[in-house]
Amino acid sequence: MRYLAGALVALLVVAVFSLGGEPLPPESVAAQSPTVTSQIAQVQVSEQDLVVEARVVPVRSIELSFPLSGMTVAEVLVREGDVVAQGDPLVRLDTRDLRLEVERARAQLARVRAEYDQLLEGAPAADVAAAQAQLAEAQARLQQAQARVMPQDIQAAQARLAAAQARLTKLERGARPAELDRARAAVAAAQADLERQRAALAAAKEQARRHMEERANDLRVAQGDYSRAVQEREVASGDDNRGRAAAEALEKATLAMANAESALERAKVDYEAARQAEITGLALAETRVASARAELELLQAGATPDELAQARADVAAALADLARLQGDVRQSELDAAAAAVRYAQTRLEELIAGPRSASIAQAQAAIQLSEVDLKRAELALERATLVAPVAGFVAAVDIDPGELTSAGHPVIVLADSSAWQLEAQSVDDLSIVRVHEGAAVTISFDAVPDLVLTGKVARVKPFGKGERSQALYTVVIAPDMWDERLRWNMPAQVTIAP
Repeated sequence: MRYLAGALVALLVVAVFSLGGEPLPPESVAAQSPTVTSQIAQVQVSEQDLVVEARVVPVRSIELSFPLSGMTVAEVLVREGDVVAQGDPLVRLDTRDLRLEVERARAQLARVRAEYDQLLEGAPAADVAAAQAQLAEAQARLQQAQARVMPQDIQAAQARLAAAQARLTKLERGARPAELDRARAAVAAAQADLERQRAALAAAKEQARRHMEERANDLRVAQGDYSRAVQEREVASGDDNRGRAAAEALEKATLAMANAESALERAKVDYEAARQAEITGLALAETRVASARAELELLQAGATPDELAQARADVAAALADLARLQGDVRQSELDAAAAAVRYAQTRLEELIAGPRSASIAQAQAAIQLSEVDLKRAELALERATLVAPVAGFVAAVDIDPGELTSAGHPVIVLADSSAWQLEAQSVDDLSIVRVHEGAAVTISFDAVPDLVLTGKVARVKPFGKGERSQALYTVVIAPDMWDERLRWNMPAQVTIAP
């Protein structure tokens, strides 16, 4: 028998699962052992030797998935069998909405930063010039004030005076207790939310850390079991029954150790995600506290001098109008003109003095909120492209353009091209009893007739497949060296010494 039927040929990815198919041959192979360019030799086969058919396969594979659900796949950039380098894009989602969100967040951040810079720079020169002109005009009116009596407008003047006095009373009184209470409650709620976030995120991170430690302990236990199984296999090499039991125990220990390593890697990823969530969550909660405090400070600060000066000027103007209508014309006009001068003077001084600390704090809080929004949008956009974490071959593609993603569902399986082995998948039950782990092997290839490699039996899978009358077993071969001419799924003849 030179080759097995094509239906029995399959790619077994040891690190994850078996995957059938006929992947395209790679352009280059990263060797797990020293490479050779040629080694011309004649394979000597004795009557006790066992000759089996095998295939070249990678040692391990990696399952890749999206962390987002409900996203539409825009492009699948690879096919089964493609060779990819570390960092190559594999699948892209439809990122139009995500890009718009990033642009929106950037524009928002630019806007609040510009407002903050404008606040620090103070009033524009044009506003200062306008205030100076207003002051000059008020001073001129004060100098030119003259009495003019309008009896028919006395009721209107009384109404204007009442409205101006009511507005001034409201400004001088400041914020109502209910408004201050709501602002204080908002600060307390934001602080409480910060503490809840800190406790919950810290607990989640601690739980992830403990889980990671538990998986590390599991791995150490599995490694200990594996070491004992290896020792038992060596001790039982002369006893067939005990040797088979030891081989099965070693196989189970090897599988358990691989599972423990995978579990530890997943636990590490979960811990890092919990750590990043804690950083982002606390930053957002702290920003909300700062914003609530800034709002409370604005209410506590009360009306600005500008607003109070304007209200007082309005009252004075209304009194002047009423007094003028009632006979004390000149004095009231002078009073109104003087109030207008004081308002214009206050306005000009306020523009020159610059912003208040509460306004600056509120602007800084707005910048922090916008920065958090931008980081969140950029992270979502980055996660919309699935990239290769290592160099290797595409062993499986389980998604098509137009489909929706499901978080955590594997869509790409990569075979690591840095480590290779051979698998003989059709060793019958009569022959498998003659194979033991560590046995020396000689490997030859019809495709490369001048190449002969040596190696050993890495392991024998304990579970056979087939009909009741005959079971077929898989033998994993580890070559001592490698050759760059060999390709994935290339057939080989393996001679196993007894």
